[in-house]
Amino acid sequence: MFTGIVIAIGTIAAAEQRGDLRLRITAPLDPARIDIGASIACSGVCLTVVERGGTSGDAWFDVDLSGESVRRTVPGMWAEGAKLNLEPSLRLGDELGGHIVTGHVDSAGRRQLADRDPRARRNGPVHRRKRLDHGQRRVADRQRCARPG
Repeated sequence: MFTGIVIAIGTIAAAEQRGDLRLRITAPLDPARIDIGASIACSGVCLTVVERGGTSGDAWFDVDLSGESVRRTVPGMWAEGAKLNLEPSLRLGDELGGHIVTGHVDSAGRRQLADRDPRARRNGPVHRRKRLDHGQRRVADRQRCARPG
């Protein structure tokens, strides 16, 4: 679970196809505070740390993306040089300063309408297809969604 509060901007330093897509992400973090096996939301997508290193303020960590994760996210999102919003997972006792988000991606949607308001930006509705159990499909007329940024 995540709060939706971004703590750093990371950069994809390397992307290597090894069955799964292995990404090396650099960020101004302390590698001692990044645990192997930890979940980090990368622009809203929950990914698991498989390696880490670097120095405090100049860290890197590696994650693996399955083909399914790549297919269900925005094309080009995982390219070398891409910037990612980074957010660590919640730990028991952490302050809930944002809102609760799972970081599990069902699909990518397309915004149909965006109203500009000087005080806020309102998006909606988002229309998308959602895969259900056993290969069934249905269309969701309105869907709340998290978006990068």
